[in-house]
Amino acid sequence: LHLQAAKEVIGRKCLVGLLSQMSESLERFAKFFRWEEIKSINTRHGDITSKEKDSEGKRKCFRNLVEKGVNRHQYAQFTKTSKVWKYLEEKNVYDMELYEYAEAMYHKQKVVYQEDE
Repeated sequence: LHLQAAKEVIGRKCLVGLLSQMSESLERFAKFFRWEEIKSINTRHGDITSKEKDSEGKRKCFRNLVEKGVNRHQYAQFTKTSKVWKYLEEKNVYDMELYEYAEAMYHKQKVVYQEDE
């Protein structure tokens, strides 16, 4: 019952982003929240006044965040066939199912939030 309620919330009320798709997720958030239209965000470009340059500064900031991050640490990587993965999957079966659902929603939302070509 809780899992189904959580899926409903994600499906109806969330714009999903994935860490594994950080750049694309940030672009999606920027489009949804219209970050590039907001003039009050300090992009560390001081007196730049044109919208294009301000937008360019924000994109540089996004790229910097994606490439360098603010909290980058190295963690062990486990394959889906490893014993550790299987153990964690067993102990977190509902969390795993919810994550898979969120991942599917991310891909469904791509149609709506994809970059205009």
